[in-house]
Amino acid sequence: MKRKNFTLTEMLVVVVVILILAAISSVAVIAARRKAELANCAANQGQMGKIITAAIQNNDGKLVSGNGSADKDLWITALYKKRLVQSLEESRCPGLMYTGNDDISDDDAREQAYGVVVAASGVFNFKSNKLLRDGKNSISPANMLLGGCCAKEFKSPAAVATLDNSNGKLIAIHSGDVVNSFFLDGSVTSLEADAFKGKSFYVPKSDGSSAEKFSGGILQDK
Repeated sequence: MKRKNFTLTEMLVVVVVILILAAISSVAVIAARRKAELANCAANQGQMGKIITAAIQNNDGKLVSGNGSADKDLWITALYKKRLVQSLEESRCPGLMYTGNDDISDDDAREQAYGVVVAASGVFNFKSNKLLRDGKNSISPANMLLGGCCAKEFKSPAAVATLDNSNGKLIAIHSGDVVNSFFLDGSVTSLEADAFKGKSFYVPKSDGSSAEKFSGGILQDK
C-alpha cells in the first residue's frame, strides 16, 4: 500500500539538506559579493591613481602637500583641497565606515575615501626624480605607494597626526582585511595588510628630495 505521509526522520533529513544547500549558497553569494566589491574598489583606486598622476603632470611634475596646519599637514589634502574629486562617492571602497559620526566634515569624509594619509609637509618633485632612489638603489615606480583603501573604522586626520613617530613623520593606511593600493606607475594591487610588513614599498619623502621606505603606520582594526 502506498504511503501518503513522510516520517519525522525523513522530514528532518529533508530540512537538513535544505539548510546545507542554503548555507553553501549563502557562502557563495557572500564570496561573489566580496569579490565584486574588491574589484569595484580596485577600479576606483585606479581612477584615483590617474587623478594623482594628472595632478602631478599639471603641476610641473610636482605633488604638493596640504596647507600645513596642525591636522591638515597631509599629502592627501592636495587632492580634496583642490577638489580634484568632486563627488564624495568617487573612489570610495567597500568597508569604509564614517557615517553616523556627527563630527565628520565633508573634507574628512573625502580624505577617508582616499584611504591614505601622510603626515609630512613639503613638495615631492617627480620631475627631478625620474630615477627614484633610496640611497644608491633605484626605486621602481611600481613600488612608489600613492594610496590605499579600505577601512573598517574611521580615524580622523587629527587622530592620525597624533600617532606621530620619533622622527616627525607618520605614514598611515586605513586598512581592513585587504588593502587595494595604487602606485606611481598606475598599477593597482590588492594586498593583505600583513604584506606591507615584508615587502619594500616607498612613499614620497617629506622634503621632496627622494623617497623613503613605507614603514609601520598600518592601522589595524580592533
